[in-house]
Amino acid sequence: MIEKILLGIWDFIQNKMWWVLLIAILLLIPAGIGASKVGLSNQYSDYIDPSSQTYKNLKLLDGKFTNDNILVLMEGDSLSQLLSKENLDAMKVFDEHFSKDPRVMFVMTPEYLITLQKTMMSDPNKTKDIDYAVDPKTGEIIPVVKDVVLAEQDDVKGTQAAVMLVVSINGGQSDDAKHSIINDMKKEVKTAGFEEGVTLKVTGFPVILDWEIQETSNQVTRVTAIAAVLMLLLLALFFRVRGFFLWRWLVMGLVGIGVFYTMGLMGLMDMNITPVAMGVFPILIGLGVDYSVQFHNRYDEESRKGQSAEVSAKNTFMHIGAPLTIAMLTGCAGFASVFFARTPMVKDFGTTLIIGVLVCLVVSVTLLVGILYLRDKKREIKAEPRKADFMQKVAEFIAPRAVKFAAIILIIAIGLSAFGWSQEHTLKGNVGFDAYMNSDASEMVVLNKVVGLTGGVYPGDMFVTADNVLDPKVLQWMIGVPAKR
Repeated sequence: MIEKILLGIWDFIQNKMWWVLLIAILLLIPAGIGASKVGLSNQYSDYIDPSSQTYKNLKLLDGKFTNDNILVLMEGDSLSQLLSKENLDAMKVFDEHFSKDPRVMFVMTPEYLITLQKTMMSDPNKTKDIDYAVDPKTGEIIPVVKDVVLAEQDDVKGTQAAVMLVVSINGGQSDDAKHSIINDMKKEVKTAGFEEGVTLKVTGFPVILDWEIQETSNQVTRVTAIAAVLMLLLLALFFRVRGFFLWRWLVMGLVGIGVFYTMGLMGLMDMNITPVAMGVFPILIGLGVDYSVQFHNRYDEESRKGQSAEVSAKNTFMHIGAPLTIAMLTGCAGFASVFFARTPMVKDFGTTLIIGVLVCLVVSVTLLVGILYLRDKKREIKAEPRKADFMQKVAEFIAPRAVKFAAIILIIAIGLSAFGWSQEHTLKGNVGFDAYMNSDASEMVVLNKVVGLTGGVYPGDMFVTADNVLDPKVLQWMIGVPAKR
């Protein structure tokens, strides 16, 4: 059945080849439009099923409240240096700038807390601003400012002083809005007037997530480019074809078109590149090249027998088309297994792979064989017995021995599979930042330093819904929650 379908497709391609090429070119237009819509995504909906109550709770929390604090870690030799008049004035400028931003809920700085204390409980014994942050008698940090005035003890360097400026943004902000605020903060710390000798670094989980999104884009480009270069190199070294050397790379060019079509379909289906989906494109390059190489190699084998382009193409479809189609369908069935996963971006990974594999096979079936047919259609093809190369000699050495010891190989394979299955439970999951981000990156180094100083920068949240949250019974219950724990 598959052979009949493929031969029917070939009959159409043979008679309408120029139309096929024209359609392939015209399809680049909607593919380009769709690809332009593909963006980077790191949303709740990528990790949690949007229909779940957990997702709804997170969206409610994110929309009504805030959980995103962007921090500026300010370090210096001493608190006296960090809380000098010049730096406090700069903090005030920083505060006033972001307090006017409608995307910001509130700003918290040491300058604000010190000014608040001076206004509410002015103490004649405290003559300096720093006295409202550090008790002049005991030298300890006053509890009111302890959340933003920090000190890290270092046995080698002594006490390293640090303070924090906190910008809490309104809930429901898009990734682009957060990216804009982060860039604005990076500019403001340079222009607010902080004195030289102190270091200011913007950090916090929103900064890490923003950096991750940008880094994902770079990684997709980098990994895909590396995969493409390696494929070109391997094709140049091991893939022997009839004709000029560059014909070896025809398969790579067509796979590139297939990947571009896949990106176009992703955009038209409102799919984005998630941290998981970034692995799709190198996989597609590998699978797509595999399909195309097999079609190209089989066509050349038929041509070397001295057969016409028409017969060579038809035999290619008859002898290799069905096996590759079955292999593709089997692979898609394997990819479809991830549809049972609970994580949406894992499901999208499987969907994208299935689409990409189908597209790459269609490109191989139509464009690759079609182009080779047009190349040889009016040429006289002579028989060219192919000399065995290194790869063929290796295959000829292994194949008969594999057949001879098939039972032993099967037993070994089953044994290894059973061992792997028995050890599967020992695999540990890790969803922390350190599991998929470089801990040596400057962004992670700064965040880890803040975590070390404060014990953590992300609170645990619980929100309460009721007909009237100010009802005395509700308030009494909320007050009683910590006591019962």
